[in-house]
Amino acid sequence: MQYFQPHGIVLNNIDYDHPDYFKTKAAYARVFADFIKKLPPSGFLTANAADAQIMKLLPLCRAQVFTYALADKVQRRQQNITLLAHSVRRRHGYQYFQVNDFGEFKIKLLGEHNVENALAVLATAWALGLDIRKLKTALASFSGAARRAELMGKYGKIPVFDDYGHHPTEVRATLQAFKEAYSGKRLVVVFHPHTFTRTQALFQDFIHSFAEADVLGILEIYGSAREVQGGVSSRDLVKALKAAGRKKPAVYLSDFDQALSWLKKILKPNDILLLIGAGDIFRVGERLLKKKS
Repeated sequence: MQYFQPHGIVLNNIDYDHPDYFKTKAAYARVFADFIKKLPPSGFLTANAADAQIMKLLPLCRAQVFTYALADKVQRRQQNITLLAHSVRRRHGYQYFQVNDFGEFKIKLLGEHNVENALAVLATAWALGLDIRKLKTALASFSGAARRAELMGKYGKIPVFDDYGHHPTEVRATLQAFKEAYSGKRLVVVFHPHTFTRTQALFQDFIHSFAEADVLGILEIYGSAREVQGGVSSRDLVKALKAAGRKKPAVYLSDFDQALSWLKKILKPNDILLLIGAGDIFRVGERLLKKKS
């Protein structure tokens, strides 16, 4: 942090993470606070007004603040939001949304979290003095980043997607996005938890992240070299999901071989397959599709 001298910062959310390094939520939030304090008065902060943690830090900012939000995620009493999106709808493979009086924008990406990402881009462009209406074509043509809801191919008629999501909030948002975009399809999810420390620290949050998965397989945890291995297992997570009342199928998968065998048995033509995790879960997709790594 000592080497960063930012002129502009974009803050979309603050969700506690990396518990192997940040031992408490307070320590994690403190880093963001210290980062914001580094902004000079001539700089800018682009901030999601719907994130309560971010809003608490705004008084620390000496720079000009540009805020954005989805209209249905902020209180009516919140005033002076720079860019507010409303009338979000999905049609013909796009998400459409209105922004202030600048008309309608559209993106190919799934989920309301990507509408927020698009708003962050627009608000930053505004902060830089650009005419955001000129970004409409660029936003509409952006097809997304690698390993973010990335279509790997099809297993028969079944689309196989890979996603890097590994935090409970990310997982929940991604599954919700897929369920909305592919309503009527059965969503089959294979999750590969990333690091023992994250799984243990955010265990209760993970329990509430998979409601939209119609069928769920959880691989054994992908450990990090910088942490002590063990202390929690994906078996524990599957048991906890069932104890919490999950009625939909949820199974423990010890390794990629078992995951492949299981998928080949349970997949049906009307399914959507989502492989999600920050490790190398994409290799399950490669093997299923018979691609070389």
